[in-house]
Amino acid sequence: MKNKTIKKIRNFRTKHLTISNFICSYEYYCTSLYSSTIKETDSVIQGNAYLTMSS
Repeated sequence: MKNKTIKKIRNFRTKHLTISNFICSYEYYCTSLYSSTIKETDSVIQGNAYLTMSS
């Protein structure tokens, strides 16, 4: 799933931007994707801890 999305973004950016802009945008996309994944994981862990304590 993720690889397909990244390939689509790669193809789109390569066609429409210079290589240097493409690399910056790609790195930014990966970083924001990574940080949002971390946030989601943290909230899931906190939710599980809360459920465990309250039960």
